[in-house]
Amino acid sequence: MDMETQMENTKSPLVSVVIPTKNRKNLLSMAINSVLSQTYKNIQLIVQDNNSTDGTSDIMTKFQEDERVEYFRESRDLTMTENWNKGHQYARGDYFVRLDDDNVYFNNYIETSIQAIKTNNLDLITFSAVYLDLPDGLFGEDYLHFEADDHIHLLDENLMTYMEFRSLTDSNYSMYSTKIITDILSAGENMYTTNLPDRYLNYRIAHLIGDKGYRVGFSSQPMGISRYDYRPRQKSGYTFKRYDYSNVLESLEIQAAEDCQINYNMHRALTLKYFFDKHPSSLHTFFDSNVLSPENYRAYIEIGHLLESQQEYRFLDLYEYNAAAVSIIWALVKYPFKKIERENNLYFLVKFILKLILHNFRSLRNI
Repeated sequence: MDMETQMENTKSPLVSVVIPTKNRKNLLSMAINSVLSQTYKNIQLIVQDNNSTDGTSDIMTKFQEDERVEYFRESRDLTMTENWNKGHQYARGDYFVRLDDDNVYFNNYIETSIQAIKTNNLDLITFSAVYLDLPDGLFGEDYLHFEADDHIHLLDENLMTYMEFRSLTDSNYSMYSTKIITDILSAGENMYTTNLPDRYLNYRIAHLIGDKGYRVGFSSQPMGISRYDYRPRQKSGYTFKRYDYSNVLESLEIQAAEDCQINYNMHRALTLKYFFDKHPSSLHTFFDSNVLSPENYRAYIEIGHLLESQQEYRFLDLYEYNAAAVSIIWALVKYPFKKIERENNLYFLVKFILKLILHNFRSLRNI
């Protein structure tokens, strides 16, 4: 490191970037390069390898020539949450951000984040991203959640919780002060818990915005590219399966063995319920009255199961799909004025039935 860079770093806070990874060395290389090419240089880059077997350790040899890069490889398979926590324990920075190994930053992301934090006296800043949907191959459609601008919006506890629940924010572009993380964690408590660990972390922060005076900023300015190819891509051999969700809400803990990609709505609802059970407050009342009523949790989960299916290829699949849809319709009819996705059940039901008719029409053409 030359003298000029050393002097610059003494004036600039250290930013720790953790990249958890497993068996995606090619994508990982792009993620790492996007960090090392940042205009902001005072960076600690931690690559936390969850026992990869694809040669990830080989490509890391070259990257470790940059003294900012630290590589840690596990000798056994960890859960995603365990691996995230392992990576975070090595962070030494004044600020912290996690980058998934299949995403990339624009080269001014860290500099822009630090500038926004200092200018607006923030404890946490989240930027938006360009989302790349990869339906069947290499190329896909890109989109934004919001019209892009460079304004920093301050979030209160209600708005932050809502945006997290609806996945309108992406924690890959959330820079946290080390102070706020230390502040919310009890002695010996892990930073990440549950199957949606980043969402649950941000729920905990939102819960304390009023009491602690945290300043949380959000900007719709995109600061990177996020791959989005998690939805299942059915082929002609696909079989639609119904699941019994009748007892899922009675679970006291989020099941560690579950994968949030199985039914993302289920894990969104369970993580939120788990949070509210542990942290009752006026935030719970706001959410029940305006976003998702407790009576609708099961219907919301069952809708998530339907969303995992793009179309059916057999009459039996279509029958099972519609049988599940009837269960949802009945649940919505029972509580006509409760809330689901910020709408009264009756209004939501009309749209649901119209989408069901369109879905059936498209599926019948493929049978």
